Amino acid sequence: MTVLVFFPNRFNVPWAVHLYGWEFFPTDWLVPLVLLGVWVLRPVSPPETAVRWGPNLSVPLAGWFGVSLVSTLISSNDGVPLGHKLVALSTVTLWTLPVFIVPAMRLTKRETLTLILVYASLGVVGGLLSCFQSLRIREFSALLGWKYVYGIADSERRADLPLGVSTVISYFFISIIPMGFALFTGEDRFSSRMLGLLTILAVGTGVLFTTSREAYVLLFIVALACVFWVRLPGSSRMLPMVGLAALVVLVTTAMTELNFERITTLRDGSFGWRYRGIEAASGMIAENPLIGLGIETHFRRQHGPVRGYFATEKPHDAIYYNNKIAPSDAHNTYLLVASESGLFGLMFLLILLGKIGVWFYRCQARCGHPRNRLWVRVFLIGFAAMLVHSLAGTDLVRQTRMAPLFWIYCGLGLSLGNGVSRLEPVGTEGSEEQVFRT
Repeated sequence: MTVLVFFPNRFNVPWAVHLYGWEFFPTDWLVPLVLLGVWVLRPVSPPETAVRWGPNLSVPLAGWFGVSLVSTLISSNDGVPLGHKLVALSTVTLWTLPVFIVPAMRLTKRETLTLILVYASLGVVGGLLSCFQSLRIREFSALLGWKYVYGIADSERRADLPLGVSTVISYFFISIIPMGFALFTGEDRFSSRMLGLLTILAVGTGVLFTTSREAYVLLFIVALACVFWVRLPGSSRMLPMVGLAALVVLVTTAMTELNFERITTLRDGSFGWRYRGIEAASGMIAENPLIGLGIETHFRRQHGPVRGYFATEKPHDAIYYNNKIAPSDAHNTYLLVASESGLFGLMFLLILLGKIGVWFYRCQARCGHPRNRLWVRVFLIGFAAMLVHSLAGTDLVRQTRMAPLFWIYCGLGLSLGNGVSRLEPVGTEGSEEQVFRT
């Protein structure tokens, strides 16, 4: 499972398979297929320990992809082959498989915590790599094939880190931070607590160097939610730790060249580019509000760069819609889905995400043991933060580097919620091993 977090790095993959004009990188298929193989090879749990896999997600998921398929089949001929569009839709479908497969693996608590430790450890590495941006390192490629390339685009300084550029890696960081809080307050082992502290410091500081403005806001909101919600009863260690983290962040930023100018700048090239994406998406929705215009009909997941929109000469992915240049991405998950699958498709997606969120909330409410409740809350906070982050990005449904990890994250949370809440009456305060049966 450890390798699954590394595979989404597409930046150093030197080969690809072409099908109907679509570039298939090995990572596009490997993540869900490895998960499927692990699920098939795992021994089946005996009937008396079998549990529900999670909420019934098959109906909204089938509805979302059904509407997307219909809209794609009847989409206009805009020069993109139908085969290309169907292949693009198949990749999105494949990425969502972990939300079913991971809960079906019947992961034990030890296995679940091992995966959480892997995520936290990689978050620390990613946070440190993100901080290298302040040192103006031009290239960093000696660590496990990860390549760091420093660049300047308009008002932001960014880097191609393991999961992508600023907005993309912000998704990853925001989902990691609650895990750090839980490791620090919810685990007894000194090593786990220190990993939790290091995770908060490294990942929290790393968020600042992504120069992602939505990530700045979410960092504050997520940390505040964790301080008051991800803690054991009577725990008073959190507030001093948060103070220490704030001190480290202040010292770090004071000694570096953090791009503070971008925090106070809204009307820059990036803002204009995103506004144009929203404008284009709104026009597409108006053309066919019920079922949309189809996958890849206008917005592109793979498209060549176009120069000239920004003041700089840096290439940017772009399309032409209504004879005007626009981004190849709506920069908003919900607008992207509505433009491609219409309001019906968006409705099914929101039902799907709502079922997952409600499941997390109900699971934490049913947990009698405070430590189990704490871990379910971790996934609820991270899940909600990524959905809010999707107002400014589309990587949860659009690209390999983050989409499979998001659905793995959801599946892991559902599996954990099933494990800690099954057969546990509300108010139970038994031992942890009695409450969480493995």
